[in-house]
Amino acid sequence: MRSLHRQRGAIGLMATATLLMAMMLLALTVDAGRLYFETRKLQRVADMAAMESASRSGLCGTTAASDVLALANTAAARHGYAGNLGAGQNSVGLGYVTLNGTEERRVFTASASRAEAVRVLATEDVPASLVLGGLWGERLILQAEAVAQRPALAAFSLGSGLASLDSQQSSVLNSLLGGMLGTTLSLDAVAYQGLANARLNLLELNRNLPSAAQVDLSAGDVEQLLDSRMTLDQVLDATVAAANARETLAVDVRSGLNSLTNVTLGATEVKLADILDVVTPVNGGQQALRTDLSVLDLVTALAFLANKAHAVDVALGVNLGLANLGLKLYVIEPPKLAVGLPGTDANGNWRTQAKTAQIRLEVGGKVNVVAAEVDLALSLTVAQGWAALQSIDCGSILPGSRQVSILAKPGVADLRLGRYSQISGANPTVNPVGVNLNIPLLPSTLLSISGAANIAPGQQTPVDFSVTPSQPLPQLQRVASPAAGSLSQGVSQLSSSMDVELLNGCGLLCYLLTPTLNALIPTLTPLIASLGQVVLEPVLKLLGIELGYVDVRLLDLDTPAPQLML
Repeated sequence: MRSLHRQRGAIGLMATATLLMAMMLLALTVDAGRLYFETRKLQRVADMAAMESASRSGLCGTTAASDVLALANTAAARHGYAGNLGAGQNSVGLGYVTLNGTEERRVFTASASRAEAVRVLATEDVPASLVLGGLWGERLILQAEAVAQRPALAAFSLGSGLASLDSQQSSVLNSLLGGMLGTTLSLDAVAYQGLANARLNLLELNRNLPSAAQVDLSAGDVEQLLDSRMTLDQVLDATVAAANARETLAVDVRSGLNSLTNVTLGATEVKLADILDVVTPVNGGQQALRTDLSVLDLVTALAFLANKAHAVDVALGVNLGLANLGLKLYVIEPPKLAVGLPGTDANGNWRTQAKTAQIRLEVGGKVNVVAAEVDLALSLTVAQGWAALQSIDCGSILPGSRQVSILAKPGVADLRLGRYSQISGANPTVNPVGVNLNIPLLPSTLLSISGAANIAPGQQTPVDFSVTPSQPLPQLQRVASPAAGSLSQGVSQLSSSMDVELLNGCGLLCYLLTPTLNALIPTLTPLIASLGQVVLEPVLKLLGIELGYVDVRLLDLDTPAPQLML
């Protein structure tokens, strides 16, 4: 009996110990589950605070630390967080995400100068245990971190403002572009506008390249496509085919595209990077590949690239009273289209920039005025203008209003009366206009007329776009740059600065002819104005160069939903 009592006592102790152990395991399970759910709740707060603040900051809005903190706190409170993300161990900061080169994993780097992503660090003080924590008061600090980014991209270019072209100016453009492409064009102003509005993207362009030239873009490697070498003919044919594949083209646009199908630019190998500036965020290659570009921008950029460092002679079918009226174009640098991110990089340089062409133009012909034969010509040197993507306000992820701000600045220009000594030279001089009176016993060239005008560049001018469902893309804005000179002002300045110089060898007869010679200037002035208005102005429009104006064309805007990066 005593043994039985002892066994009963042992069983009771074991039962008690088992019950205590079960209760401890139950408490541990409850605590583990509670801490897990508290951690997940806190992580959800950090995730939502990071994504919602990234929707209106970084690449998509403000870069002020106080504004980003306010956005994050508002989002956290909406999801049940009672703390302050700017106090204690909590933090909200801007920076950027890169890929670790060895492990291919994402790494966040804090940076006020390169504000692309938002990092949120949220903490919460909770009891270590509902049971033991209540006895000894031990507490844990839970921590959650999230990095989010909303990768906003825009595509834009300078120029293609062809809405005001008349039939005579479109004829000049046909001669110029046709001469550069080696074909005959007969497009009217409406067709040019249609080509400017017709769009394609890099994915479509790649699909229409010959199979040997196509690039595997499944991983979204934009740089691989931009750096691949392909012939000018391959790029132009792919551009036309890709644009024709879109079903929404008007008849006149298709007609314009079909006129380019038999163009031969040659087998010279080029890179798309020569005419395209593409800047993408981490893992944002597919986004850039689907961003639309203008067909006319791409075609003209290819034409200028094909003629880089070559002088192009163009016979102009325009009647201005000048015989053998012709145009010479020398492309120093082709224009560059831009697709990329807003703002500046860590070095303070604009991330995404578009540029106009850097060119030399010479236009002129022979004219008989006041019993004299004049070889009248204008020579124009234009430096590259540029535009930079300043900011994008993405707004809500739902359809609505989005704002884009672009800074633009026209290039400086030098306008002179006369012809280049060698238009393709490194630093060519301009020879004055020669005048021949066709009088026996006098030198063939009796006098020369010179004149010069410097067209100053404007200041950086902001161009603001509002993109709404009722105001879709593409959009074009022309903004006058008040500090810059215009082409008409340059021509006027050139006319007023004309200087007639008698050459040696005519003696007293030249002196007697001085009144007649001086009458040349008022006679030549309207001809010079016509050369500027009818020839130079539309040619500069095609090149994307508006002296005294900023002509910015917003082609596409992509503001997807924010995404967690870490």
